[in-house]
Parts: sequence; structure tokens; C-alpha cells
Amino acid sequence: MPHQASDRLRFGLIGCGSFSRNFSRYLLEAADIVALCDLDEQNISALIEKRGLRKVRRFTDYRAMIDGGGLDAVAITAANHVHREIAVAAAEAGLHVYCDKAMARTVPECWDMVRACERNRVKLMVGHKRRLRPPWARMIELTNDHLLGKPYAISVTQYVDNRPYEFFDTWWGDPARSGGFSTCMACT
Repeated sequence: MPHQASDRLRFGLIGCGSFSRNFSRYLLEAADIVALCDLDEQNISALIEKRGLRKVRRFTDYRAMIDGGGLDAVAITAANHVHREIAVAAAEAGLHVYCDKAMARTVPECWDMVRACERNRVKLMVGHKRRLRPPWARMIELTNDHLLGKPYAISVTQYVDNRPYEFFDTWWGDPARSGGFSTCMACT
């Protein structure tokens, strides 16, 4: 339940790397970010600077953030290999969970997350936010009735971003942490 002073949920954002700097903009449209957590304090500082989040609490351990109270929910934008453990801990603390894709590395890890949220009667949402990508934004723009008329159907097969991206030296390139090459490529 949201706290009484506002109808906006109080979120703790876990994982303040490059993706969270964009995602946080959309989260702030509907909620308040009151705590940030990342292993790298420089990532926290960069996100605070980008979004002007001067009054947030800062953590380098998600457990301390969850135990610190004052949250209604967490948004997990950390590496895939920690999604399950963070989501389960948050659910057990009675917090709603938003988890960025990929949900987890394996189907059993996904079910652990689902069951923890069900058991603790909190919501679980897994985000697949195509609207953050320019080709998808253009597709949405083209559905404007004034441009092409009323759309009756849209079919998307996929698109390819051919810009070079060096992810092999990050957690994405480590099969043990990302769930494997096919998993991490499916979530790009």
C-alpha cells in the first residue's frame, strides 16, 4: 500500500547502471524514487545527477535498502544473475517488485520469484519496454491516425541494431551471470 502522504508509490531502484538512467525517467512519471542501490557508488552519483534526486537514500547493499524501510516497491535493473535473489528478498519484506527483462536466468528462478510474490501477496511485474527504443517509437508515431489513417493491424518481426556494442567484457557476456548468449541477445 502507498504511504498516506501521497498516492504515488515509493520505489527503491536497485541497479543504477546505464539502463536505469533512462528507465528512471519513466518510473518518475508514476512513482517517487526514494532510495538507490548499486555496488558502484559512482553509478548512484551519476543517476542522482541525471535525475536531480538529491533527497534519496543511497545503498551499496540491496538487503540494507530493503531492511531500511520506507519503501512500497523495488525496481530491479541490476544484472540478470541477481534478479531472483533481490525479487525474493523484496517480496518477503512485503514490497511489490518490478523487474527488468530478462526476468531471471532460468525458468526455476522465474518460478521462485512468482511464488515468493504470490506467497507474500505482492505484485510482480516484468518489464519489456520497447517504447524506449527509437525504432519502436517511430512505429508508434506512424500509427497516428492523421499520418496513415486508422491502423487495423501492426506486425513486427524484429529489428537489428547494427551499431557496435562491446558487451563481452560485461556481465552480459558471461553465461553464468546473463543466462547465456542466446538469453542475453534475446533481451537486447
